[in-house]
Amino acid sequence: MTVTVDGEPVEVLPDEVQVRKSPKPGLAVAEDAGYLVAVTTQLTDELRWEGWAREVSRNIQELRKKSGFEISDRIHTTVQAGPALAPVWARFGADIAGDTLSVSFAPAAPQPQAFTTAVLLDGEEVVIGIRKA
Repeated sequence: MTVTVDGEPVEVLPDEVQVRKSPKPGLAVAEDAGYLVAVTTQLTDELRWEGWAREVSRNIQELRKKSGFEISDRIHTTVQAGPALAPVWARFGADIAGDTLSVSFAPAAPQPQAFTTAVLLDGEEVVIGIRKA
C-alpha cells in the first residue's frame, strides 16, 4: 500500500500497520458477531435523579421491612433533604409513592412517631420517614 506523507509517496507493508479501535470520550463500545454498539456513558441530570429515586424507593422498602410493616400496608412517606434534590421529588415523587404503597409522599420533615432512616445521595443526606396510613 502506498500513502502520501508530506507530498512524498511512502510504501507501507501490511505487517507495518497496526489498527487500534478506541471509543470517543463519553462512549462505551462493544463488538460481537459483526455488530458494533456504542452507548453514551455521560450521565444527565435526569439519569442521576432517576437513580436517586430508585435508591430512595429501595431504602423505603428496607425501612418498611425493619419497621415490621406488612407487604400490603399503605404508608405516609416524607423525605427531608436540601434543595439540590427538589427536582428528584418533583419528577419522581409519584413513582416512588407508587413503588412503595405510599398514599402520600412529601418533601418534609418526618412526622411524629414515624420510623426514620438517613441515606446519602451523592453526598447529600436524605432523612426518610414512614408511618402507617
